[in-house]
Amino acid sequence: MVKLFNETQIKGITCELACALKFIEAGFIVSVPFGNTSRYDLLIDAGQNRYFRIQCKTAHQLENGSYIIYTSNQQFTASTKNLKFYTKDQIDFVCSIVEDQLVIIPVELIEKSKSKIFRSRNYPPTNNSAHSTCNWIDDYTLEKQIISLL
Repeated sequence: MVKLFNETQIKGITCELACALKFIEAGFIVSVPFGNTSRYDLLIDAGQNRYFRIQCKTAHQLENGSYIIYTSNQQFTASTKNLKFYTKDQIDFVCSIVEDQLVIIPVELIEKSKSKIFRSRNYPPTNNSAHSTCNWIDDYTLEKQIISLL
């Protein structure tokens, strides 16, 4: 059988499907833009004319137990590499799955940012001073980031 997708595409599609499933399980209506031409991957209908544009990104676990989510994308031409950042005019949130949990990051936290590092309480930093500056996964849940807006 001929492979239709490369490994990066498969990881991206898998992340989008996992995020969509988490939103559906929480009772939201999920739509996918047609034609792969928008900056968002999912449109979440929260009812009462409330919609959220979601960009899905795969989380990667680092050796120290933290997770990195690349919050920009790169476009390549024959001679250049262009880094593109997401803005509030394009998306409302970046979402990922970490430890089977939906992580929802407001776009305001990632504008002009190449990546964001998150920690699970299962893998706290070994440096005590880092505790106060951590992006804890459980601060970026569906309940705290979207349901609190409704």
